[in-house]
Amino acid sequence: MDVFAAVAPTAAIESIADFTVTHWLAVFGAIGSLIILEGLLSADNALVLAILVRHLPKHQRTKALRYGIIGAFGFRFIAVALAAYLVKYWFVVLIGGCYLLYLMGHHFLRRGHDEEGTETDIEVEEAQTYARKNQARGFWGTVVAVELADIAFSVDSILAALGVAAGLPRYIQNVELGPFQLWFWVVFLGGVLGIVTMRLVAGYFILLLERFSTLAEAAYLLVGWIGLKLVGVSLRMMFHPPRNPRTGVVSEPAAWTQSVPQILRDFPWEMNPAVFWSGMSSIVIGAFVLGIVRNRRLARLEAAKKVLQEIETEATPIPEPIGVAGAALPRSDTPDKLG
Repeated sequence: MDVFAAVAPTAAIESIADFTVTHWLAVFGAIGSLIILEGLLSADNALVLAILVRHLPKHQRTKALRYGIIGAFGFRFIAVALAAYLVKYWFVVLIGGCYLLYLMGHHFLRRGHDEEGTETDIEVEEAQTYARKNQARGFWGTVVAVELADIAFSVDSILAALGVAAGLPRYIQNVELGPFQLWFWVVFLGGVLGIVTMRLVAGYFILLLERFSTLAEAAYLLVGWIGLKLVGVSLRMMFHPPRNPRTGVVSEPAAWTQSVPQILRDFPWEMNPAVFWSGMSSIVIGAFVLGIVRNRRLARLEAAKKVLQEIETEATPIPEPIGVAGAALPRSDTPDKLG
């Protein structure tokens, strides 16, 4: 992204023809990260979309979802193209980063209120209510509902994708590829493949989230980590406006920034790519490790609970049978009395 290029590139790369294996690994690694992130953030969205179309005849449900996914591709392209223009302004990047941090905080704060239900439960309930109230809408009305749901679901994914692309080395981000730079295609392609993957294997993502519940928390930690990256990028842009890779011109910072202490202006606000990707990897690996530990602990607790139940069952005495008048009935081994 040209707005993320504050310094001259460290390697002379003018086109993708100059890419080495290392460069391609970085690009495909970013795209793969976006696919996984899209799946973790949107696995439950497939259930919501299924609820929206279930009132249609069976042969129309798949068609409605297919039209919905085509519309999602179109919206994703328009949104990323708009973002390519808006991210030139540091305050827009700052707002996007703060929004991702808000999503993370909101998720973990809401997680403590079990009585209110999980976010997935709430989304499903809202979709069911909407579907009941709109049973009479036709095929195209349902397609519009699916499109609107896709748009609502994709906002956080697009912002997160911008942060992931910002984690690429700057000299890779700024390579020209058609009318846009390479970072644009990384964000768009990662989002499109993420949507396709989510539609095809949503069930597997849901099973994975059920088996490793820590992955749901990891997804929001990743969102927060990416938000920190964008906030750092915005602060660096504010104090050190980026160089335009096409013209080589560097804009002057706003006059008011000169009143900020020098130590803050010179502080390296933006995360180094190595730090960014190390953090991303650590969050995912940590989630799997904690998930395995938690599952083993739960298995031990269930086994212990079962043993205690068996012990209590064996230790419980058999009560004496009670007669009509409240007196104990004679035992079977008591000899009968003759009158």
